[in-house]
Amino acid sequence: SASVAPVSTLGPAALVTLKAGDGFTVTAADDSASIKLRGRIQLRYTHTDQEGREPSDGFMIRRARLRLSGHLLTRDLTWDVQLAFSNLDTERDLRLVLRDAYGNWKVHR
Repeated sequence: SASVAPVSTLGPAALVTLKAGDGFTVTAADDSASIKLRGRIQLRYTHTDQEGREPSDGFMIRRARLRLSGHLLTRDLTWDVQLAFSNLDTERDLRLVLRDAYGNWKVHR
């Protein structure tokens, strides 16, 4: 398990952290807001070797996603957005980059 440690401080306004497997985070010094950046990529390699044909090799990007998440004003108000950048990872009839987006407000009783 990697530990969360400040990589650098952007003055008194923000703290930047980097955690292996959990992305890159910028948090306001007063914890009023944060943004986390994470990404993933799925590559596909193909090799074709059929009798009577020239062998062929190729790489393609099957999936390339960027995920942004964080909180605003309070840790009880969170948001999450996921974007897709490969045509193979979108709907055939609707090529939207936006895959998922939502906000969540945790109300205490």
